[in-house]
Amino acid sequence: MTYEMDYEVCKCRHVTLGETMYAIKEEKADTLDKLQNLTDAGTACGSCVCKEDDIGEAKLGLYLVDILKKMNNE
Repeated sequence: MTYEMDYEVCKCRHVTLGETMYAIKEEKADTLDKLQNLTDAGTACGSCVCKEDDIGEAKLGLYLVDILKKMNNE
């Protein structure tokens, strides 16, 4: 599945995929803690962090840990 840059990765804090990728690439957020400090993503309910922490009825298709893993491997 392909996601647009304006896709909200974190619904609580309204953080988009584009903002997340910018923090990883340009701000060198190479850990979850750094990413959360820079974007606030995953600091409210935590559902966007990983599938195991997703408390929603409909599971998200994209999680912060997966984005970090993919971006750090490129």
